[in-house]
Amino acid sequence: MRILNDPEFQALQRERAVFGWLCTAICVTTFFCFVFLLAFAPGVLAVPISDKSVISIGIPAAAGIMTMTLILIGVFTVRANRVYDKRLEKLLEALGDE
Repeated sequence: MRILNDPEFQALQRERAVFGWLCTAICVTTFFCFVFLLAFAPGVLAVPISDKSVISIGIPAAAGIMTMTLILIGVFTVRANRVYDKRLEKLLEALGDE
């Protein structure tokens, strides 16, 4: 349990939490902007993509939001695996040597 009191570990946990909350805030903000746009200006998303299209702008916008969310999940996962896990492993090794 020494690791929980280690300042490096606490800094790592704080950094990871801040990045996680940042990703969450981006996703939630984007989603709520889309919902508010639907609620208060539905005509904006009802515009067809082209004159001959039956698909409105809202469909690719929603797909874009879902894609952005998946990309952010991927970015967080890659960062967690490449940065945080390696730093934690080094920290555990250093604490194990003591």
